[in-house]
Amino acid sequence: MNARPPGPATILGPDGRTWTRDTDGLYYDEHRTEVFSQSALRDLIERAAERLLRDVLRTRDPVLRDIANARTVSELNNIWHGRVTAWTEEQAAAARGRRAVLELPPREPS
Repeated sequence: MNARPPGPATILGPDGRTWTRDTDGLYYDEHRTEVFSQSALRDLIERAAERLLRDVLRTRDPVLRDIANARTVSELNNIWHGRVTAWTEEQAAAARGRRAVLELPPREPS
């Protein structure tokens, strides 16, 4: 049986934290208090994307809609810096989650 590829060295999580791959192949937060496998982190990030889409439909918030429609980190940064009003906690969480989705490396071939 072939060994699985190790995965990327770091993965940006949907909460804005960076997870770093250790020699054991698992991803740890900066304080080493939480640990995830690559697939578990991917699941968290994919759920953040699904939650954002539900929130857009539920609230009809134009900022959430713009965040959901961003296709690059640059577009997302323009949305973030282009708004002069205060961001709600929901909008900030959505932006962190969307950035994680946009920066998620492609799946390794199995």
